[in-house]
Amino acid sequence: MGPYAVPAVKCTSAAIYTNDPPAGAFRGFGVPQAAIAHEALMDELAAALGLDALEFRHKNALRAGDTTATGQELEASAGLAQCLAALRPHWKALHAAAQKHNARDPVVRHGVGIGCMWYGIGNTSLSNPSTMRVGLRRDGTFTLYSGAVDIGQGSNTIMVQICADALGVPVANFHLIAGDTDRTPDAGKTSASRQTFVSGNAARLAGEDLRKKILRLGNVGPDAPIRRAANRIVVGRGADERAVDLSELRADANGDVLLGEGRYDPPTTPLDADGQGVPYATYGFAAQLASVAVDMELGTVKVTKIVAAHDVGRAINPNPG
Repeated sequence: MGPYAVPAVKCTSAAIYTNDPPAGAFRGFGVPQAAIAHEALMDELAAALGLDALEFRHKNALRAGDTTATGQELEASAGLAQCLAALRPHWKALHAAAQKHNARDPVVRHGVGIGCMWYGIGNTSLSNPSTMRVGLRRDGTFTLYSGAVDIGQGSNTIMVQICADALGVPVANFHLIAGDTDRTPDAGKTSASRQTFVSGNAARLAGEDLRKKILRLGNVGPDAPIRRAANRIVVGRGADERAVDLSELRADANGDVLLGEGRYDPPTTPLDADGQGVPYATYGFAAQLASVAVDMELGTVKVTKIVAAHDVGRAINPNPG
């Protein structure tokens, strides 16, 4: 049913044997082909009801508290309606511009399309764990041991940011050791948009684990700040401030005197014979507009503008520009 609330769903499928070479998913996993057909049907439904295509989608968008076709109740973020609301003024402006252009140009016609999406984070209905470790060295610096493979999506930066935030210390105090099979625990596959959510949660838990151990050494409360000093970690504030001398602690083979570990496995369940279950712990939502110019004589199509709205949740590494 895509990112829409559909009360009754019947799915049928057919396996087709062909003589084509075997192939596997690279990016997109075959979903864009189905999404194109699905969104075209949404346009047809809206037109048959005499409703605006954006407003039809907004009316039927999945929201927090709705139940998906697999019987999963969306308990947290489901931001498609907000994405569509953000696009509404652009939708109206682009349609008005297209109508104005088409009134004077019978050859190159302008049009506006809309499409929505949702995306499950992780691996479908499977155990999908990730483990992270973070160590404290005698000089007061921290080392994140991350097995998450960064393929350009920025996970090396993000994991350190999440762990540093959980510890309550600056990112500048961190070293990163990534992809060292002797020292970094398994963080699972870099696929299906899982690393920030799954390994990020593991990095958060590792940071929280080490923070508790540091505060316990200083015998201070859970809200006490932590800061680095030469060969020391200073915890607490004011009269309660205490320094932990790290030079007195025994270091392990990696040079760490304290170690925190976090493991996270998203809460999912396998689908039963009726397709009911929790295939993903959470989902991402988005909507996009496309303004196009179609040459009616040549049959060519040119995309002139894209306007996108994405439910990103909390941006880990926002770009202020």
